[in-house]
Amino acid sequence: MIDLDLDLTTTKIISLKQKSLAVTAGLSFAEYLTAYPEAASILRGRWHETRLSPEDQLFLATYPDWLHLMVVVETDSPDTFILLPLLARLAEAGTRLSLRILTTDDDLTSLAGLVEEVDLLDEEADLDFPLLLVFDEEWDVSAQWGPRPQVADGFLDRWMETHADYVALMDLDDDDISPAQDNQLTELTQRLYHEMRMWYAKTADQAAVTEIRTLLADLVTEESDTPDTPDIPDTPNTGDRRPSSNRKR
Repeated sequence: MIDLDLDLTTTKIISLKQKSLAVTAGLSFAEYLTAYPEAASILRGRWHETRLSPEDQLFLATYPDWLHLMVVVETDSPDTFILLPLLARLAEAGTRLSLRILTTDDDLTSLAGLVEEVDLLDEEADLDFPLLLVFDEEWDVSAQWGPRPQVADGFLDRWMETHADYVALMDLDDDDISPAQDNQLTELTQRLYHEMRMWYAKTADQAAVTEIRTLLADLVTEESDTPDTPDIPDTPNTGDRRPSSNRKR
């Protein structure tokens, strides 16, 4: 469990160093495999079966901006086993992309101070993971994505409808679940994971890549559509002139 003592939630002005530390405190994909050996073989298997088309590889390899990808995951979620290797594959293909990973069991206080759209510290918040956060060069959040491509929601909804026992077991608190129920939940989770692999191999892998690629392309478009502030020529000092406000970078 990663514990980085940076109280950003109560700090009005957050330095670039604090921002960068909050993001880079996460694990790389290789470090994650070492930290969670019980999941490593499954994640490596998914890594080897993920593929990027030549067009997607070219897009990522020539992406013009530096971006820092942070993904928050639940360690035992089928979505994590499916999507984390794919996100690692995307980051590897991008020459200006980096990927870091935090889990819901980690101390997310520092990261929460950088994210306004979602409350990472509210245990009652209805958040879905994995949650991908895209940070720009200034370590500000530019976009977010997750927990899965839209097409996979339909697959998952239909599976849940036919496996009401899985839904019921997932709703139980850890203290209330019996050993037999825990074994049943493990078996159902493994079944769901294997079916998800088939969904993703067929269509959802490419759907996820396309959604994330569109998101990244939109960031470049938004940047190019923002007009540059014209330079203001120097004005001779008259002795009583108020200093002009600094322009935001």
